[in-house]
Amino acid sequence: MLASVFVVTGQDQLRHPGGRVDGARPLVRAADKAAGTHTNPELAVRVNGALMTGAGALLALGKFPRMSSAMLAAGLVPTTLAEHAFWNETDPETKRQQRSKFLTNVALMGGLLIAAADTEGKPGLAWRARQAKIEASKAADRAQRQAARSVEQVRKDAGREAQLLRLKASNTVS
Repeated sequence: MLASVFVVTGQDQLRHPGGRVDGARPLVRAADKAAGTHTNPELAVRVNGALMTGAGALLALGKFPRMSSAMLAAGLVPTTLAEHAFWNETDPETKRQQRSKFLTNVALMGGLLIAAADTEGKPGLAWRARQAKIEASKAADRAQRQAARSVEQVRKDAGREAQLLRLKASNTVS
């Protein structure tokens, strides 16, 4: 269900980027200035639409849900800033509507971030790394104890052998 809004919105951006180009232009210019590139704002809107459509479809199908959710969350930031800049509005009603849409997108982003962090009950990479460290430490401790026992056993065996050799030597001399 979360994915449906992105698939529909992404398709609309791909097919009809015109209405969104003016809102995207300042963001594209700022990104171009920072990167030292020149990007067509209409192309940027279409690429964002393709990202939303593709990642939304993957999320809807349950394929790569963490990655697709993260991609959608990242793509939602410029979309929200470009399309719902309520702080630039002067008309109170328009400002209220844009603020509401802005907050809706923030809520969607929250859902996407939760989905991006969800491991579906499986341990995450950080937990597995900590567990591997703990297990390696335990294995090293066991190996150290076993080596100490082996050294002690060799010492005892060598002592017994030395004692036997002394007895044999004293029996031979006597």
